Amino acid sequence: MIESIEIKRDALFSMLMSGDECGARMLVQRSLRGGRSPQELLREVMFPLAIEAEKLQRAEQIDPAAYESVRRQLRRLACEVREVHEEIEAACGTCGQFVEITVRHTAARARIIDRVADARRAQIISAEIRGAMEALVDRTDTLVLDFSTASVLTSAALAMCMHVQETGRTLGVRVILYGLCSASARLIRQTAGRGTLVAANEERLERLLAAA
Repeated sequence: MIESIEIKRDALFSMLMSGDECGARMLVQRSLRGGRSPQELLREVMFPLAIEAEKLQRAEQIDPAAYESVRRQLRRLACEVREVHEEIEAACGTCGQFVEITVRHTAARARIIDRVADARRAQIISAEIRGAMEALVDRTDTLVLDFSTASVLTSAALAMCMHVQETGRTLGVRVILYGLCSASARLIRQTAGRGTLVAANEERLERLLAAA
């Protein structure tokens, strides 16, 4: 369960006021891992805290030294959060014309927008997905390989699935196959083993994501 914004803001402000920048950084990192987006942390937590600190200083409720300390700490934390945002932005988006990467909370989604008709195309898509997984490995614990646009597995797509699953095992990232027709889902289970995670519909996908 994601902690409320108000609790997060109060806890962070208390740490900043006491000079516990290490604790504040850990709180921010835990919040990012727990599903808060970098934009949300900046907009809903850090920017309001900066405004609140300035109001307190003007009302002489905190001394100038404490205010400057909070400002410096917030500035450093905001820079780190922006770096996380840039990493996610760099890893996401449309990779060539074959796959689109998005991130929601701690799950990345690779939507295949091509039939993966040949081995060369499968290699390109696998390489793009692996690059995104490596870039996001500290931010996500699950990859949804979304075939809803092209639900039938070609032999090249099957090989690509196997490669992505192996990458997931190497990086410690769960791979969930989504959007396959029933025949393709049976084929991948027979080929990759019964432990393969397959979601036939959005409801099943949500249950698998919640079980992470």
